Formats: sequence, structure tokens, C-alpha cells
Amino acid sequence: KTKDGVAARLDMVEMGIRTDLSPKIGAKRDKLPLASWNLLLHEKKIVCSSFFNMTVPVRFSSNVRSLVSMDDLRLVGLKSHDCHTVMQILLPVALRSVLEKPV
Repeated sequence: KTKDGVAARLDMVEMGIRTDLSPKIGAKRDKLPLASWNLLLHEKKIVCSSFFNMTVPVRFSSNVRSLVSMDDLRLVGLKSHDCHTVMQILLPVALRSVLEKPV
């Protein structure tokens, strides 16, 4: 369950923040524009390929190449230390090429 629905987006528009994320009212249903943290397919491929081509020092973490599934575009089989390493150190490096400047 997420807190990123139509009501939350309308509240943000009412407060005057992030008006670019306002829902688009349609005939059958409302459409929510993608936020900056949602990645498109080609952006996911860029991030996963950067993880796939990444090399880390010995005993720093597991072989990152073995944790990336290029078919599903996901990270799989992460242990707790690997997850911490990816979240704290490697993910910001991988996302730099994809995210826009204001983020």
C-alpha cells in the first residue's frame, strides 16, 4: 500500500508543492504522472548494466555481477551486507547517470 494516490497528489497541488505531479483527470479514470524516482525501461537497463559492469575490491562485498539479473532487470540474492553496501555506496553511483539534476 502506498501513500502516493490521487488524494495525496491533490493535497500537494493544494499546498502549492510539486504541481508537476498533479493528476490528469480523464473521462474514465485519473492518470498519475510518473515521479522522478520511477525508472523507465531504458533507465533500468542503464542502472542494471552499470551494476553488472561494476568491479569492487576483494572482500568488499560479493561479486556484484552475480547479483544482477539482466533478464528481469533486478538485483537478486542479496545478503544483508551486500544490501547495505549497495544501498549506501553503489546505488548512488549507479543512479547518477539516470536521474535529472534537481534530484
